[in-house]
Amino acid sequence: MSKEMTAEVFLGDISKHRMKIPLDQGIYRHLRFAQPENSNLWFDLVTWPGVLTIHGDMGTWTFSRVQDMFTFFRSEKLKINASYWAEKLQHGTHGGRDGALVWSDDLFREQLLDRVNDSGLKGEDLKVVLDALQNEVLCQDNKYELLIAARDFSCKIPSRESERYGSFQFDACDLPKGKEYHYHFLWCLHAIVWGIQQYDAAKAQTGAA
Repeated sequence: MSKEMTAEVFLGDISKHRMKIPLDQGIYRHLRFAQPENSNLWFDLVTWPGVLTIHGDMGTWTFSRVQDMFTFFRSEKLKINASYWAEKLQHGTHGGRDGALVWSDDLFREQLLDRVNDSGLKGEDLKVVLDALQNEVLCQDNKYELLIAARDFSCKIPSRESERYGSFQFDACDLPKGKEYHYHFLWCLHAIVWGIQQYDAAKAQTGAA
């Protein structure tokens, strides 16, 4: 991703947002967050027993875990748990985190480099493999070329003569996943936590439970 999603970035995006509450009947809620003058980056939080959906400019994501999902996401600080929360996603006939993940060329390259650096190779052996990796794999400019090049990569290791142990290559059946959480998904997780904070603050001001 060209821009990292952080709490600071999110707070900058929603600095002018205001909350409206079209529905607030126990666990049945509909909260809307938007700027007064335009609809840029608006979002809704909707809950019913066992389910929370966030819907708006940054996408639609539905989660299910406990009866009141506000208790699941509620936090005093703007912290998220992307890995755990993604497990609670609901979509189609299957749930799970895969729907929140997106391919990243840069991450795949980093993961390949990590595997080489963690392989135990040292000195000239490591340098030769890293140079070959750069020239044959990391220089590829799209997902499919990267995957094919990584699958076919094989580099002779200078200090080893045996054909069996004298080369470095990746396990074609266990290549890095090259996936990270989608920027929009992370934005929406921040939005859920922040939105619940605004709701709780409004409730506290009116003395509601």
